[in-house]
Amino acid sequence: MKRKLVALLAVTAIMASSMTAFAATSPSASNTAGQSSAPAPTAVVASTPTASGGSGMSGAEKSAMTYRSPAAIQAVADAYGMTYAEVANNAVSQPAEIPKDDVYAVAQKDKIMINGVPSTQKVVIRKINKKKAAYKAAKTNLYGGKLVNYFDVFLPAEDGNTVTVNFLVPKVKGGEALTVQQFVDGAWTNVAISEIRKDHVVLDLTRSGSIRFLIGAQIPEETPADAAEAPKAATAAAPVA
Repeated sequence: MKRKLVALLAVTAIMASSMTAFAATSPSASNTAGQSSAPAPTAVVASTPTASGGSGMSGAEKSAMTYRSPAAIQAVADAYGMTYAEVANNAVSQPAEIPKDDVYAVAQKDKIMINGVPSTQKVVIRKINKKKAAYKAAKTNLYGGKLVNYFDVFLPAEDGNTVTVNFLVPKVKGGEALTVQQFVDGAWTNVAISEIRKDHVVLDLTRSGSIRFLIGAQIPEETPADAAEAPKAATAAAPVA
């Protein structure tokens, strides 16, 4: 009887060991298709931002940015005429109608600041829809410069807030005559470059919209309309002796 009990205990121990090994090597339901078993990350976009003249992000786009689902990423790539790698890396590296050698690829991965406060939210960049006015306008009025990239930027804050964005631009050396413009109310408006250094261009943006990068553009300085009128007004107001 004692021998039978010892044998039974040995079999039980072997079965328990086998079950432990199986559990360690078998994928769980949440770890299939090569996905991590870690908890899904929270949404990286707090609200649905909109670009000037465009529509907000689709459910597929938010899913691609939030969960990195391959299917969602591919759906966004197809919708925007982008490559899988561009969407996955939050980049525009193959803008349409720009010679390959002229392109300055742009990506955004670093943390941002909103009104001077560091934020974990994300800025999303996408190719500009060909139906938008900014798409055609991007290639006109280059002021003698060269168009090296153009894209839509979606900010995670309402218009009027200042979002400091560090764009990764590997082709930048730091000494280029780089001009950044945003398409606002049907015209390209200069965007002040907060910092430019090797591989990086830092901008302070206050609204979502279409952005273009120009190299070597000779843009004349704008003179305020009231600057030329000020002396006349002062002369007219002077007392008569």
